[in-house]
Amino acid sequence: GTNPGFRVGEIRLSNRDIYFGTLLGNTPEGSGRYVWSDGCTYDGEWRRGMRHGQGKTMWPSGATYEGEYSGGYIYGEGTYTGSDNIVYK
Repeated sequence: GTNPGFRVGEIRLSNRDIYFGTLLGNTPEGSGRYVWSDGCTYDGEWRRGMRHGQGKTMWPSGATYEGEYSGGYIYGEGTYTGSDNIVYK
């Protein structure tokens, strides 16, 4: 198949999730923002359609996690701040 290369675009999923950022074909790759239909957001790095590298997740409660991700999951160094503004590392 042909490789269309990198582009910036938006993907709207049937479950109302939205991704906006750099894409390789139709797969998130590089840097982008993902918004879940429940109000969670992720801003950061992507590899092969998964959260990978540095990023920040924000929950509707106001809690945040900023740090490292690997293969779509929180992994490595990071800081979690609860909705009560208490910081956990």
